[in-house]
Amino acid sequence: MQINAYHAHLYYTQKNIDKVYNLVEKLKPLNLCQIGTIHKKNVGPHPMWSCQLLFSEQNLSSIVSFLLKNRGDIIVFFHGLSGNDLLDHTDYTFWMGDAQKLNLEIFNN
Repeated sequence: MQINAYHAHLYYTQKNIDKVYNLVEKLKPLNLCQIGTIHKKNVGPHPMWSCQLLFSEQNLSSIVSFLLKNRGDIIVFFHGLSGNDLLDHTDYTFWMGDAQKLNLEIFNN
């Protein structure tokens, strides 16, 4: 198995979405990742509103450090990108905050 890059998904609700906007604004000038859409709906296997960060292995420790210091009450789901979506979302993962149950059924289609 080879991990080619990583995703971090910021999980939030209407109550703390402003914190996500602030977090993303702090993250942008660091040029550590590509920042996706700040969704106000569930997307893919994600059980909460989310925003995806895409980054390389070289930036993994910097992203982890930044999010540890700045995430507040935002839950973060990390996973590797190996090309196998199911394994990427089950075996190659870690969390900051309370782990959530993903909708893995979408990978069975």
